[in-house]
Amino acid sequence: MALTPALAELGSKLAQLVESVDDTASDDDLAPAPHLEVEDPVVILGFGPQGQMVANMLSSPLAQAGSKPHAYIGFDLDHSRVTASRMAGFNVAYGNGARSDVLKAAGVKKPSAVVVCHSQEEHAIHAVEGLRSSFGSVPIYACAQNFKHASELRHAGADKTCIVNSEAGLNLGSQLLADLGTSDTAISLLRRGINEALAVRTAADKPRVQLAASSSTSKDKSKQEVEASTAVAGQKEDEDSSQKKRKKRH
Repeated sequence: MALTPALAELGSKLAQLVESVDDTASDDDLAPAPHLEVEDPVVILGFGPQGQMVANMLSSPLAQAGSKPHAYIGFDLDHSRVTASRMAGFNVAYGNGARSDVLKAAGVKKPSAVVVCHSQEEHAIHAVEGLRSSFGSVPIYACAQNFKHASELRHAGADKTCIVNSEAGLNLGSQLLADLGTSDTAISLLRRGINEALAVRTAADKPRVQLAASSSTSKDKSKQEVEASTAVAGQKEDEDSSQKKRKKRH
């Protein structure tokens, strides 16, 4: 809880910086990203509120691995957000960090972990699929917009997912209960129980996602078969018609 005011203040300053940066800034206008000291940092894709929070937590003295904080690099495709984030001290690069060539160009040989925080559902799913294909053993964490999206992300290869709105509600509810006098232990147990229930719900939705994908594939295959049959039938009709015309001439 002691970190909350500092994080809130930083978020406010970052929002002001984003508003002051021109959206039309070119690559040349962006300050170079800080140098990476390791080849296996945590990679954060999408540097909106969730990505910024993860970066703050990784940089916190409370989360240090040994004598140094966890190294990370963020990626975003919004010029103004990247510029503002760099001005605020974040280690952020412009580009699609789901691509292995982009990661390599940024000095990332193999991420220690990847956190996908894209707000667009399809963008997040494609990012997870690409990352899982390029880095089979790297753990992937992803923010989901809803239960269905969480199941799709797990199906795409994400190891763990977090439903954005649910987490916001959990945090707000936890603060409310604390102010009402509920003990930290009780709140912790309650959060754990809710998270376990959410995990069960997400797992229950996963077969539906797989079934929907299978159904879609079957429909496409059936459509192709119908089109092929129709084409063959049409060709046969044309041949029959041609034979009839030849017989009439003779």
